[in-house]
Amino acid sequence: MIKVLHVLEAMGGGTKEALYLLVMNMDRNKFDITLALPPPAPYNPLRPLADPQFPERMRSKGYEVKLVNMVGGKIAPIANMRALLSLYWIIRKNRYDVVHAHSAIAGLVGRLAAKLAGVPVIIYTPHGLPFNDYISSRRRWLYVMLERFAGYFTHALIASSETERQQAIQAGIIGPKRISVINNCLDTDKLDVDKVDVLKKRKELGLRLADPVVGMVARLTPQKGPHYFIKAAAQVLKTEPKVQFILIGDGELRRKMENLIAHLHISDSLCLLGNRDDCLEIVATFDLFVLSSLWEGMPYAPLEAMLLRKPIIATDIVGSRDIIQNDSLGVLVPPKNSAALSEAILRLLRNKERAQQMGQCGEKNIRQRFSISSSVFQVTKLYQELLANKDNLRM
Repeated sequence: MIKVLHVLEAMGGGTKEALYLLVMNMDRNKFDITLALPPPAPYNPLRPLADPQFPERMRSKGYEVKLVNMVGGKIAPIANMRALLSLYWIIRKNRYDVVHAHSAIAGLVGRLAAKLAGVPVIIYTPHGLPFNDYISSRRRWLYVMLERFAGYFTHALIASSETERQQAIQAGIIGPKRISVINNCLDTDKLDVDKVDVLKKRKELGLRLADPVVGMVARLTPQKGPHYFIKAAAQVLKTEPKVQFILIGDGELRRKMENLIAHLHISDSLCLLGNRDDCLEIVATFDLFVLSSLWEGMPYAPLEAMLLRKPIIATDIVGSRDIIQNDSLGVLVPPKNSAALSEAILRLLRNKERAQQMGQCGEKNIRQRFSISSSVFQVTKLYQELLANKDNLRM
């Protein structure tokens, strides 16, 4: 039995979903899995997708959970030093064979604790590297240096896309031979557009049945660029006033986005729904799905939308360009460009045949490339190969 500790700080969004699907589908006859997670916290509007019930839910499914108070979204040296010490003693006591750390803060804290505790195999999945073109040069330099430092004691980095792999290589954070590309996986059985009564759902949401719906699912944070989606909606409505827009999500920019919608006089045409438990059912009502992010790792929202046969328009960034690999799968537009986004929306709304074909190709592509079985097989193989050669591993 291989003892594995997964370390996660990000308690919401795609990172948590990726870990959940991986853990739930690993062979429990081969792997004894423990999770190190932050303790439950009250609702925080700055982190609206955080799931405070996640630790208890994993315990209810038979997994051991260790609570470690990691602080994400910032370096927080004092708090995360305490988390490092706590995690170190947990690892020393339980003698894990593999420590697999996820996302930037847990990635740094988890890998350093594992190194100090003498863990044979240390693995890191960034779920989106923390340095990008939209932070200050000083902060970017700091993040790259921290990633390079942690890279010295990382046996393998799992990139969620080929462009993320290239990004890691170009930044020099780890040797190319120690990087594996393993796509995020989706629960394809959970997502079936044919099981959703689209007309009933549209009526429930107060949407007009005959007019098109364009939507986005994203946290209302600078990373996701929701204001570009809203401004693009305003431009579309100037020529196609019957189009209906939906934005699902919450976050630190909510008040600003509400004010922007009011300022542009599009409140009657754009619904800001906040977080929804029926998110996927609502996405099933869309005619087009949009993602206006400035940076990503491997975004889950467009993957789920494609599985629901929705044509996709996304910004040309790491992750999204790995999903939309050609024109048959979607449309890529430059980031921070509302005009290009609005033009792409109008083109697809006016070419329903192309949009329908795009949705069908997208669903087929996702089922082939992002299956749970494929991702779990690759991670399992990586664990086993690294452990088999643990005496010869070099950092």
